[in-house]
Amino acid sequence: MRFMLADDVPQPLRFQGQYYDEESGLSYNCYRYYDDCALRYLSPDPLAWVDPLGLAKACPERTVNGTKIYGKGQKDGTPGHEQFSEVIANKLAMSGRFKEIYLNRSYDKAMGSDISKRRPDIIAIDENGRVHSIELASKTDMGSKFPDLTARNETVMNNLPLDTQGSIIVLRHPFSASDIKLVLDNLNSDVR
Repeated sequence: MRFMLADDVPQPLRFQGQYYDEESGLSYNCYRYYDDCALRYLSPDPLAWVDPLGLAKACPERTVNGTKIYGKGQKDGTPGHEQFSEVIANKLAMSGRFKEIYLNRSYDKAMGSDISKRRPDIIAIDENGRVHSIELASKTDMGSKFPDLTARNETVMNNLPLDTQGSIIVLRHPFSASDIKLVLDNLNSDVR
């Protein structure tokens, strides 16, 4: 019989209801992530708990695994939209393949020039300087408006220098965590 020290056994359970996600470095708590280092949640309580100390405010600018993340996920009334945006940003940052990630920010803000006022849900600039845009379709985007999500980002992307043009990803509503993970894993493997 072999005995193991407690330190040798992976323990993903944290506080009540929290499960540590090794890939993102964050603790998952039902519908949101908790940053153990910053000692705060990355998004407000979905049950709208009044937070008198401001402990649940999302940071408008933060660094995750050496990647700067600017902004917060867009609140548009679609369940999961803001939270999935935050999770996607954290997953991309944890990959170590992206320099900067912008949530709900314009191409102008991300690129520092007069390119477009369009604000995809996520703009991720990889280590090679390529710009990738990720859109999470809201409930109102489904139907006839859905093709516009790709088209308007293609228009902007085509105006960027060739060596900075990256992927355009549009995720359909209702969101599927397994589909999102697959798409992000493919994006991470494409960045070389």
